[in-house]
Amino acid sequence: MAGLTPKGFRDALFTAFDSYWADRTPVAWPNKPFDPDSVGEDNDAAYVSPVLQGLPEGQRPIGASGYFERRGLVIVNIYTRTGTGTDKSAELSDDVLEFFEDPAPDVAEAVFNRLGVQEFPPGEAWQQVSVTASYLYFTDRGA
Repeated sequence: MAGLTPKGFRDALFTAFDSYWADRTPVAWPNKPFDPDSVGEDNDAAYVSPVLQGLPEGQRPIGASGYFERRGLVIVNIYTRTGTGTDKSAELSDDVLEFFEDPAPDVAEAVFNRLGVQEFPPGEAWQQVSVTASYLYFTDRGA
């Protein structure tokens, strides 16, 4: 990933996630229109929304090597219909965890760790579960 910019990493990660996720549920991509009601109202209605968040320090130099490390979080929010049980959200959470445990070649040089699953209190229409993963990759590009 030498020479990879934060935008390049995001694009590679989202492309890999899109390919991996293609047959599962709709994806609400950041900064793109999405209507949650378009996924239906049955018990299997669900969608996911990935978010990439760099850490405040941005990047840190690795000695005098000319390389930098970049760290951050990937958060995949999973939404299922409130009152439909936890089977669908558990299934989708497992799928997201599997993605981080065996990432696509385009992002395989990044290290994903500290995986976690967090449930939130149900809303009126949607129940949210978030899967988070810390990431780390190295680059020879300064900020």
